Amino acid sequence: MERLFLSPGLVLFFVGIVSVVVNRIFFYSEFQSVHYIYLFGCVAFSLLYGYVRCLHFFSGFKLSTSIEPPLVNKNLIKLYKIISIVGAVIGVAVIVKFGVLGGGGIVYNLRYRHTYEGSGNYGASYCAVFALVVSLLSILQKKIKDSFFYFIAFLIPSISIGERTSILFGVCAILYVSISCGYARFKHLLFAGLFFIALAVLMAFSAGKDQSNGMFFLLPYFSYGISAFDANILANPSISCLGIVFGSFAKVLPLHECVSPISIDDGEFNVFTYLAEPYLWFGMWGVFFAMSFMGLFYGFLKGLESRSSYFVIVNATLIFSVFMIFYAWLFNLVTPLYVALTCIPLYWVNENDG
Repeated sequence: MERLFLSPGLVLFFVGIVSVVVNRIFFYSEFQSVHYIYLFGCVAFSLLYGYVRCLHFFSGFKLSTSIEPPLVNKNLIKLYKIISIVGAVIGVAVIVKFGVLGGGGIVYNLRYRHTYEGSGNYGASYCAVFALVVSLLSILQKKIKDSFFYFIAFLIPSISIGERTSILFGVCAILYVSISCGYARFKHLLFAGLFFIALAVLMAFSAGKDQSNGMFFLLPYFSYGISAFDANILANPSISCLGIVFGSFAKVLPLHECVSPISIDDGEFNVFTYLAEPYLWFGMWGVFFAMSFMGLFYGFLKGLESRSSYFVIVNATLIFSVFMIFYAWLFNLVTPLYVALTCIPLYWVNENDG
């Protein structure tokens, strides 16, 4: 059962169904057009993902294989470990200086400093990318203790800026690789889910965000985004700007950067699910094209896992965006690209050294 987590098509469809059902129960008395639009995009992704996987199957393409421990460049991996530890040390220093010694709630201090003052953590977040790469590689190499150690090194910079989503990103990646290698079972998925919920509650309580509309704060984040999209975006005309879908990638691609037409007051609910960007781009057709493309893309990369464990790591970092469709359009995150680029020297140098 836990291997279902390895299929982006199934994960996205399941999350989509559950979030719509929860939204329907708590926030609407009957199904609205927004529910059908939301599910329309989910179906487009899952069908195109399944189509690519069927092509792999009928063309004789190996759908899966046992994952061999990768042979990576030893000198580079040592350098990556040093960078990881440096990032963790910087993260601890930031937590102590601005969180513990800042007075008030630790997480509140760290989030306020990062979100409202625009202060970073002195490059620790970039070091965290190396820590995550080392942690994922350690799982593939059956070095579980090393994986745990460097995963903690990854978490510390995330905590230093109060980032719950970054923590979940790492948890999803670790679980994906662990399941791929046969180390994780359903009980581990359940434990990881409970761990994240407990951590999110703790961090939200410290930041003073544990209540929302009189409800347990996680419920609106999981399903109210559909209602927020309905109220704030559905009636808006499309802006015909593809850059809004690509996000930060628009800066390096020949695309115009876009300004979102959505304006909400401070304190209002600002989570609009995955629908926001593609719908603002081109309405229903934008949702269809964007989700269909992502389904094809994920299906293609999934097929490459049988060629190299490199793609197991890449896909592990991409599963987070699939899981978070109830929250926002996160298919334009740059972190998976950073991880993919960071891994290339480890594999490429080793292969060329024989």
